[in-house]
Amino acid sequence: MRGKFKIFLCTIISAWIILPAASVSVSRNDTELYEEAIKCRKKLYASASFALKEANWLQCINRYKLVYIQNANTRLIDNILLDVSNLYLELYAKTRNKKYLQSALSSLRELYYYYPESRFAALATLKAGDIYFKKLKQYSRAHGAYDRVLKYYGNTKQARKARNRLKELASHYEPPKKKPKSNSRLVTVRDVRHWTNPRYTRVVIDLDANATYEKHVLKNPDRLFIDFHSARVGDKLIGRALTINDGLLKLVRAGQHDHKTVRVVLDLDRIDRYKIFELKNPFRVVVDVSGNGKKSGRPALSDEGKSDRQNGKEKLSLARQLGLGIETIVIDPGHGGKDPGAIGRTGLMEKDIVLDISKKLKKIIEENTGRRVYLTRYNDVFLPLEERTAIANTREADLFVSIHINANKKRNVRGMETYYLSLATTQEEQQTAARENQASYKKISDLEEILSSIMLNSKIDESRVLAHNIQSSLVKGLKGKNRTRNLGVRKAPFYVLIGAQMPSVLIEASFITNPREEKLLSSPKYRQEVARQIYYGLEAYIKQMKSQQSVASN
Repeated sequence: MRGKFKIFLCTIISAWIILPAASVSVSRNDTELYEEAIKCRKKLYASASFALKEANWLQCINRYKLVYIQNANTRLIDNILLDVSNLYLELYAKTRNKKYLQSALSSLRELYYYYPESRFAALATLKAGDIYFKKLKQYSRAHGAYDRVLKYYGNTKQARKARNRLKELASHYEPPKKKPKSNSRLVTVRDVRHWTNPRYTRVVIDLDANATYEKHVLKNPDRLFIDFHSARVGDKLIGRALTINDGLLKLVRAGQHDHKTVRVVLDLDRIDRYKIFELKNPFRVVVDVSGNGKKSGRPALSDEGKSDRQNGKEKLSLARQLGLGIETIVIDPGHGGKDPGAIGRTGLMEKDIVLDISKKLKKIIEENTGRRVYLTRYNDVFLPLEERTAIANTREADLFVSIHINANKKRNVRGMETYYLSLATTQEEQQTAARENQASYKKISDLEEILSSIMLNSKIDESRVLAHNIQSSLVKGLKGKNRTRNLGVRKAPFYVLIGAQMPSVLIEASFITNPREEKLLSSPKYRQEVARQIYYGLEAYIKQMKSQQSVASN
């Protein structure tokens, strides 16, 4: 019986993964779908025999998910995420299967990271802390969740409960004390790199070690400057000012403000919105600035940190307002140059495979649609991850697709998966993110605070829909010929997707560590077919979004 249930569960999950692109009618009203989900949930509570079967709980959960995926901008999303987490918690209480706790956490984290202005955000954060504390005994994570409630929702009843929980937690866990930084060595600010257009600028400041810093914004004229403490200016930057004047950014200069402080100043035409975050290995600080778009003729962006949803408006994104007029696509062949990526037993390298697939995909798109397509690299060169995103942004791309090949210590692991930007919730997602980011698992967990401020935009929703369409196309198109395995749509914090201003995904197309798939990847015919199926997924996404835009405008 258990074996039959596992087969049924796999079927449910597989259907959920391909459902949005393959079999959902986009014309159905999101409220109707939501009401069907509520009826299913009420039946669980009303009928003991219906609630007895684990599969019925999963069926109701998937009804909620159907609304979430199919209607990316629905006003019901925060309700859905909370309801889904509650159903998973009740399913855990019935089965004691901890995977349902992880699923509940995934929904709660998605709610408070993506929708911090939701009336349920404080409750979701508190509930996540309770799961970590009471059920998983992960005291450090519990402390972080309760701390977050106090930091962002200090005047709510949830904050009062969080304070009480922290008192309870004190007998189990003591937060580590921050060690004072040694001043014996000054950190060197080595270089400043930039990418800019009239609407967007990314500046990356390279240092030779971790450093503390603070930011300041001045108006009339608009300037943004960052002070790095216990730091010195590197020889490359002494007496050097970068005069740009080809977009939003006019001038960048770095100087020794005092004997232990380096100041990096960005002179800009206008600052409408900005984000600053750090990346590790090596340490660098990334500054993303958006301006008013006067030169490009595009609309101005909203104030810092405010999405359309946060402003209380159910607006469609720019792409949807324009009827999904996808004009420009940027394709990112992963790795390159000194970074070979994953390497197979025969010496086949990821960097070569993905470059070939990307070139084939570019040709297919251009021949069939006439859209503009750019690659982040056209030959075997090394590009830092933050530069790839900057290329997509400065090209003002409408879609960004990063192509990779997977690897695993277990040689029998095979299949395809497609990712969008979020927090990793499974060990497999963490492993993939760590490998592609060239970072440790600890650094992956450090990304939570970065992502909490970056992911406040509707592109995450559209990226999820794009990922489902591409994954569905890859699996359907390649399963019959090559028996590929559907590993689903997943979420992870990939550096290469952070700060992308358009729907963006990362594709892991087969495992180079699997002997059979390595042999397939060595075939130009197989790589051509992978490129073709990605193209079909892109077009399915565009068609689906146009249909939703048409329904929304009627």
